[in-house]
Amino acid sequence: MNPSRLFRSRVAANFKYQLRTISMVIDWTVALYIVIPAIVVGAIFYSGFWTELPIWMSYIPYLLVAAVIYYVGVMGVFRYFIQAGDQLFVIYHRKWLDAQIRYGFVYSLVIKLLHNILIIGILAPLLVKQFQMSIFDMIGLSLFTTLYGFMLIMLKNRIMHRWVGWRQNIIRYLVTSVGLILYLAIAHFNLQYPFLAYGLVILLILSINGLLRSRLAQGGIYIMDIELEYKAKTRLLSLIMKDDEAFKVPSRRKRPLLFRHSQRLFRKQTPQHGVAEFMIKSFYRNSSQMTSYIQLTFFTLSGLFLAPVISKWILWLFAAFMLGMWTKMTNRHILTSDFMNLFRVDTGVQIKSVAIASMWMALPAFLLMSICLGFMLYGWIGIPIMLIVAPILCKFVSATLSSF
Repeated sequence: MNPSRLFRSRVAANFKYQLRTISMVIDWTVALYIVIPAIVVGAIFYSGFWTELPIWMSYIPYLLVAAVIYYVGVMGVFRYFIQAGDQLFVIYHRKWLDAQIRYGFVYSLVIKLLHNILIIGILAPLLVKQFQMSIFDMIGLSLFTTLYGFMLIMLKNRIMHRWVGWRQNIIRYLVTSVGLILYLAIAHFNLQYPFLAYGLVILLILSINGLLRSRLAQGGIYIMDIELEYKAKTRLLSLIMKDDEAFKVPSRRKRPLLFRHSQRLFRKQTPQHGVAEFMIKSFYRNSSQMTSYIQLTFFTLSGLFLAPVISKWILWLFAAFMLGMWTKMTNRHILTSDFMNLFRVDTGVQIKSVAIASMWMALPAFLLMSICLGFMLYGWIGIPIMLIVAPILCKFVSATLSSF
């Protein structure tokens, strides 16, 4: 056994593990009747896009496409397949540890490159026919996005080693946001000067090499590394099992971050308002739900800033429906929780409580989107208009969707 063979065996074991996880969802019947037809239909549409793009694609701005490519580029973690047992052997053999980190670096970089080639390949008809990009331009964009995203992944990895809790989350979101702004600026100039991406690739190689040397100089295997590796390995399984109560890990926080000392939220003391209050507090006290809520709001705001005028209104209406549907599904899930199963709640009360809770859960994000849209289109006069329109639309959508 040597470091190279050890790493290859762990990559092979990880591949088999992911295949077993996928087989839990996609058996031969699902593959035959859903996956294969979807691939065939997708291939037909994809080939048709090379012939002629749909009219609606002409309204998609380049910066919105670049933002999608960016978020795919920064997804993932730096994997070098360490295990908890490595602390008994590998930590005492620096050659093995350095080899494990180097092999993991190359593996992660190759996987990230394949991801970016795939997403740019899918978007190729739009990039070529709408934005007149050549193969040379797309290769440069793929290389630049891979190295840029990988550098941010390594930076976020360092952040997770140094900070914990809310400070870590704030710094990570700050790095991601600043990285997005810088990436969009570079992508804009790269559309006019294609050689810019190739020049930046050289600088990124030097920067990543410096980060790798810094990681090798640290040495050691940390608990955080083992936790990150385990999360990366079980990410697909966690996605499949995330709604299964048997697999949910209780929060370590003894006291909630929000509504810590709250009393009643509603003046009316009706059954539907009591259930709605429980839903609202459960939602805002759930860190994973709040993370998804913030991400959804951020992505929608980015789309509103980048989209043309007509697309802004379409996206705004779609956001109202999307928030209403998502909060409704969340509240339906809360109704099936262990605590709610202790009580008998009539169907009519459930429908009314879901409508009330969904409206107040979706309103903060939708109100922020509406204010930004009103200011972008009509200036300061648009803000009070949207402050009136947004709650009315949000209440209408929540009440309509909750009845289905």
